[in-house]
Amino acid sequence: MTQYTQSGAGEYFYDEPEKTSILAILSLILGLICFVPLLGVLAIVLGVFALIGIGSSQGRTKGTGLAVAGIVLGLLFSVLQTGALFAAQQGLAKFGQFANPLVEVEAGSYDEARKYLATDTANELTDDDFEEFRDAYQAELGSFDSVPKGLVALIGTYSELGPSMNAVSTNDAPYSGASFPIPGLFDNSSAIIMLAIDESGGIGPNEFPLAENIGVVLPDGSLLWLAETEGEEAEATEAGTEGADEAEAAGSEAATPETPEPPSEPDPDPELELEAGGDADADAEDAG
Repeated sequence: MTQYTQSGAGEYFYDEPEKTSILAILSLILGLICFVPLLGVLAIVLGVFALIGIGSSQGRTKGTGLAVAGIVLGLLFSVLQTGALFAAQQGLAKFGQFANPLVEVEAGSYDEARKYLATDTANELTDDDFEEFRDAYQAELGSFDSVPKGLVALIGTYSELGPSMNAVSTNDAPYSGASFPIPGLFDNSSAIIMLAIDESGGIGPNEFPLAENIGVVLPDGSLLWLAETEGEEAEATEAGTEGADEAEAAGSEAATPETPEPPSEPDPDPELELEAGGDADADAEDAG
């Protein structure tokens, strides 16, 4: 039943049952699911408006606790998301620096590139080795540009280059147990850059682990390494040994003189044999 209340000034007010603020309810709901980006901010805004509406309703609207809870959750998750976003940006920037060795190779700064390599590898490589490696991957992929920027671009490039990574993992590639794949953008296409981490735990510039070797996966699925791997060294040694054996065999054949074959005797003439036999018989008769 409708009730009216008279104030001291003689004014009458319509008494309604209390109702819960819809804005307060929405603020709490968004605060509970604000792990989705930007929903936390929306929960805060709705909660503030809900408190304003509740305060001006003269007790006809309730839901202050819901609005406060929505604001608190919105603030909490917004702070966490902001921190996570900042950390992700810093992590992506740090991740891009893993390609610094190839950046230095591309720029021709070979001494700087050596700083990212293990001591033994850096000492063995000559400037010609760096140039040969750079010319080889540029012939297939073009010049190296950078690592994909942004989380979405990074994930998309990894997805695109998935078959290349699978090919490397199934080809008995050296350093497969300690290789780190990095997607790289080249002038002609994208490709996987492989960093073979030095197992000794050496630290290079910017506190990055030293690399024992650097490789690039070419479009045909083959893996081009900067430093010669153990498998390549074995193949080169085997090829050199086979070549030396062939050369030695050829030299031995050239040094050994050929023995001339004796002349073959002509086949005896049957008529001459008959005449010789007749003469012999005649001589025997005369002697008798």
